[in-house]
Amino acid sequence: MLDPMDLITITEEYLGLDNELVRIISMDVDSDKIITMVVEEVGITGSGVVEYTRQSAIRASTNTATSPGSVNMPIIFEPPSELGNGYEVWAGVSGASENWRGCYVYLSSDGDTYKKVGEITSKARQGGLTETLASGDDPDTINTLKVSLVKSLGELSSGTQDDADEYNTLCYVDGELISYETATLGSASYNYSLSYLRRGVYGTTIAEHASGTQFMRIDSDRFFQYLFSESDIGKTVYLKFCSYNIYGARVEDLADVEEYTYTIQGSAMYSTLDDVENLSISYSNNTAVLSWDAVTDFRSPIYYEIRKGDELGSAQVLGRVSATSYTLQSTGTYWIAENIQQQNLYRLFSRVDRNRMFTGDNRNKSNCKH
Repeated sequence: MLDPMDLITITEEYLGLDNELVRIISMDVDSDKIITMVVEEVGITGSGVVEYTRQSAIRASTNTATSPGSVNMPIIFEPPSELGNGYEVWAGVSGASENWRGCYVYLSSDGDTYKKVGEITSKARQGGLTETLASGDDPDTINTLKVSLVKSLGELSSGTQDDADEYNTLCYVDGELISYETATLGSASYNYSLSYLRRGVYGTTIAEHASGTQFMRIDSDRFFQYLFSESDIGKTVYLKFCSYNIYGARVEDLADVEEYTYTIQGSAMYSTLDDVENLSISYSNNTAVLSWDAVTDFRSPIYYEIRKGDELGSAQVLGRVSATSYTLQSTGTYWIAENIQQQNLYRLFSRVDRNRMFTGDNRNKSNCKH
């Protein structure tokens, strides 16, 4: 049953062989069925298991207790109502260390007793201006916004002009909201020049911003968002951010992290209301009734101010109603503006270009125009 290349052991006292391991090279069987084999040495003595020296295993060492480092100074602000969902405070947070993964957010109303209110799992793309940004027009095709995101190791990419015009590349610059079209990487890492700027987005103030001013890309999924009520306006809240590392471990102790304060402004309250739309006039029993669509807003209730006169500034205030209709008493030019009643104080949010003028003659429908 043996074949060439098989291994066998041979013992020959005269040759001094004792279970010598050999390999069959060839075989021959003669007429007397005597098998003659030619074998060669394998070079290993004995037929036991061959012993080899073993190399110790090399295993990667993972330090799950590596420090995440503390957060950079957070950017805390209140978004306009067009950007948020009403009364909100947003906080953008990042870590300077590559080991920073996220943080737990703690809030206090007195600076002593803290409660865990959320978690941030993605770092904000934040940094600062490397040169002064002058005030400008909207759109601003003259000035360039130059920023460094090295503190957060953040990166920016370009968009299209439509992205800028539709605020898809929105950024926070010291209170002013700005969107851009092109982001050009500078000679230093994480440094960018942003051009074709849409200034003063959502009614924020266009202003000059000094070098070093805070900058942050608006990524709503990277923010901590805190909802408050109207009664919280004017109150100061205290925030702490306890970082953890890329393994979700080594959470900073609450007592060891810096405390940040913010006074709630309620700035969304002062955002411009939507336009009054779909003004129409109808007649019943020789009486003209002006009507319009209701304005939907998180601020409630919404009131509508009716004025009569050729010019808005000098027009006579006829009344403020919560209904979406008003009975006209005489021919003239009427103005409708939405406003809010708060503690018996009326705040008018619409400007002249946001009002709708209606001229009606309650005796002759054909003379009506708007």
